[in-house]
Order: sequence, then C-alpha cells, then structure tokens
Amino acid sequence: MTIERRGAAATVSAAGRRLVGYAARFGVEAQIGSFRERIAPGAFAASLASGRDILALVDHDPKALLGRTRTGTLTLREDADGLAFELALPDTRAAADILALAERGDIGGMSFGFVATDDAWEGELRELRAVELHEISIVQSVAGLPADGSQRAQPEVLLGNPGPDPPAVAGHDPMNFLRRLFERRSLKEGGFDRYWSSFAASRSGTVTPARAESVSAVYACVQAVAETIASLPLILYRRTEDGGRDRATDHPLYRVLHDQPNEIQTALELREQLQAAVLLRGNAFARIGFGFDGRVRELVPIHPDRVQVVELDNGRLGYDVTDARGQRSRLVQEEVLHLRHRTDDGLVGVSPIAAAREVFELAIAERDHGVSTFRNGTRLSGILQTPGAISVEQQRQLADAWHQRHEGAANHGKTAVLGAGIEFKPVSMTLEDAEWIAARQFSVEEVARLFRVPPTMIGDLRHGNYSNSVEMARQFVTMTLRRHLTMWEQAISRSLLTDAGRRLYFAEHSVEGLLRGDSLNRAQFYERGIADGWLDTDEVRRLENLPARRAA
Repeated sequence: MTIERRGAAATVSAAGRRLVGYAARFGVEAQIGSFRERIAPGAFAASLASGRDILALVDHDPKALLGRTRTGTLTLREDADGLAFELALPDTRAAADILALAERGDIGGMSFGFVATDDAWEGELRELRAVELHEISIVQSVAGLPADGSQRAQPEVLLGNPGPDPPAVAGHDPMNFLRRLFERRSLKEGGFDRYWSSFAASRSGTVTPARAESVSAVYACVQAVAETIASLPLILYRRTEDGGRDRATDHPLYRVLHDQPNEIQTALELREQLQAAVLLRGNAFARIGFGFDGRVRELVPIHPDRVQVVELDNGRLGYDVTDARGQRSRLVQEEVLHLRHRTDDGLVGVSPIAAAREVFELAIAERDHGVSTFRNGTRLSGILQTPGAISVEQQRQLADAWHQRHEGAANHGKTAVLGAGIEFKPVSMTLEDAEWIAARQFSVEEVARLFRVPPTMIGDLRHGNYSNSVEMARQFVTMTLRRHLTMWEQAISRSLLTDAGRRLYFAEHSVEGLLRGDSLNRAQFYERGIADGWLDTDEVRRLENLPARRAA
C-alpha cells in the first residue's frame, strides 16, 4: 500500500476552539514533479461513506493528534469546492499553538494522506477520481507550491512499495524505519565517552572537573559565569500583532524557566547547575517532563557523567542514561534539553578543561608545589653534613630528629641547634628564586583567558583601575556571557517549544541591569533617548525598576 501526501496553501479560520477550512480543492491542476494532477469532484465520497477512522494531525505526526472522525472531533464533508473540514481542538500544547496561529492567520496550509484507488491519465495529466483518505494535517509550510500558492506540492510516500503505474513513486519500508530508530551508530572519535575520556586523561595527567575546580581561578571563573547567568531573569515572551512582545505568564513554560523547574530546585539553582556543567564538562542535560496537555511542566537535571550521547542511523540523537542503581535507559531527542559548549562533531560539546588540559595541569602542579613547600617548612630540602662517617642507623636517627623538630609550618622560624661539627647546607631554591608567585599569577591569567572572563571579575586587580574595571564589566556581558545566553535561548526554542510555538513564543534574558553602568552615564543615556523621541518617561522608569507615573 502506497500512502501519498499532498499539501495545499489554504485559509484556515478559528471559531472559538474550532478550526474550519478546506483540506483539498477540486478541479485545480498542480505540477507534481514531471506530471500534472487534479482532484475530481466526488473523489473522497466513498472514503467518507465507509466510516473509516480519519485522523487530524500536525505535520503528519501521529504523536500530534488533534482529532478523529471516530470520536466526532473531526467532521469531513464534500461540497462543490472540495473537501471541507471542521475540527474541535483538544486542550494540548500543540493545539493551543495551532489555535493561536489560526487566529493570527499564520497557518501555512493543509495537507492530506491518501491511497489512490481510481485514477486516470491523459498524457501527463493525472486525475484522482477516488481516494482512500487516511488523515489530514495542518502544516507550517508547504514546499514546492507554484508561485501563486494555489495547489498541492510534491507527493511524499509514507509506507509501502511503489506502484507499477507511472509516474513511479518511491516507497519506504516501515520495518527498516524501526530498525533505524533503535539501531545505534558509534560516536565519532573524540565524542563523549567516559571510558576513553578517562583513558586519555591518564595518558596526559588526570585533570578531572573536580580537580580543576579545586584551583581557585577555575572555581571563580565558573561561578562568575554560572551564577550571573542563573540570576538573570529568563522571560518567556509572546509576540504581539504590532511587532511587540508581552510576558507569557499564562504559559506553563514561563514558570519552569522563571520560578521553579522541578519539585526540589528553584530556577536559579537548576540554571546554575547546568551552566557549570557546560563550563566544566562541555555538556549539560535535563530531562523534559510533559503535562497531561503535552506542554513542558518540568526540567530535571541529569549529571553529565551518567549520560552517553549516541547517534542513530536516522541522524537523530539518543541519550543513554545510567541511574543510581546502575540501570540504563534511553531517552529520545525530544525528551532531553541538551546544552553544549563549542562542539567538534555537532553531537557533544568540548569543555575548556578538555581542550586545554595542560594549562590546568600546570595550575594544579603549581598549587600542589606551594602546598608541599609550606607543609614541609618553606624550604624543600637540604643536607646535614657531619665531620666524620656515621652508620646507617645514625643517619636515620638524625634525619628523623630533624624532621620532627623543624618540618612543617608550625616549626617555621624556630632556631635549629646542631650537634658538634654538624652543618646544614640548603640545596633547594627559595620560592622567590623559582618565581613561583609570578607563575601562579600567570596561571590565573591563563585560566581567565580560556574561560574568556576578565581577570578583574575573579579578583585579579593587578591591572585594574576604576575606569577599565567598569568597561571590563560590560565586556563580561557582551563578550563572555553573550554566547552562553544565546545557547540557552536557542536550546529552549529547539527543545521546549513546538514548531508552531516558536512562531508565537521566545525566551530571552534580561541583561539591562548588568549594562546600565553608573548613574551619570545612565542619566545621559536616558536624556538623549527622551530628547530624540525613542524613549519616554515611563519606559525609563521601567528600566530603572520604578512604577510608571500613570500607574503611580
């Protein structure tokens, strides 16, 4: 059985929670690849009279069910113009988005899936005289329409083998589709794999995220970015007809992003956790929880070390998650919010720690060197020289007595009393000789450079003053945070909104507070805006978190 699809540019109108319009028009010719096609009046009559259950879908997706003839939520009838429909929309996320688009006149068109049971050819013209109708779909766009947008697009076959009649239409094996859906394709080399990542780390020195974060500069950089982004208001907006925007406070996703994403975390805690994971591990994951209406109601973080990203043969992604009991389950692409740092293969992100491991190894080595030095008493080692030969046991006793009396920070500064003829000769460099402090300072700059954080933001004020500190704070927003803010906003659009929802809603961070500058600069900025006419007094008061004068 070959199921074909046809798409039509159509006007769909909303009446309450009902949509009315035409899924197909009679007698209008359309160019379909190498041939032309038209639908004869009465082509759907037998199918409608048979009582078969016909579905109403979004973009031909069976998971996005809007209604069906069996339950009476979809009504179909033929008239002189074509196949008319009336659809009672359910209370689901997809239906709400479709209804809003219909009210604005932004629906791209209609499509339907069918099997041709009677057709006739006149040269290159095919006339559909009888079809077995399976479903109608509301579509966001109809590819391949003629310039006037009048009729149907290129056919697309869903199931079955191609029929013998010309023109041949390619088929699709449903069993092959299922194999492709569940079959794993190995990750590209360098992808996220905990075993091989640990193996590579052992070859070049073990620098885990936890060890790297034990370096104060790393912790400060991660916190500077993560806590700043987490504390910024993340607002879900609804586009208005005049090109403006309003806060979509009635949408369930607004609460998830702005207030509480799950039962145990606030929005700040979740976003801080996920952003830190992106910086330290290159990836962050959250399981998406849907409500009864199909809308996003929950985001639950998943530790990156428990997730393995796999690429399926159909090009989509799967996420193998290992829980605390060691049991593994697979989540599909639509069930995971995946945030990535810069990626080499498009699948998984690469963290600064993995990309520049040696820089962090050096910072850790310098830190450990200082700890060891002060633990052993400011000087690393020396020689106790005696005037004559002593036995091995005497050497051990002398060394133990020296360590007991003079090793460690608690014994620093005490006067050493040596026996007759014993002389102490230091052989190690002092910290100043080794320029240890300068090396430590350079490591702070190196770490800040990798995370793209101005040194003044993590407490390195050697080159900071009042003037450039203010400017570097602005650069922190525009140069450092901007990439991560955009990552969040686009990932929300991709994973938490439907195609229709993306045309109505968008998420955006409010960064005005970080960019305001000092009071004098703000006053001059507002004064210029009011004088030039692109700001008014109430808009200025709103930017300053003050009530409007009209509402005061």
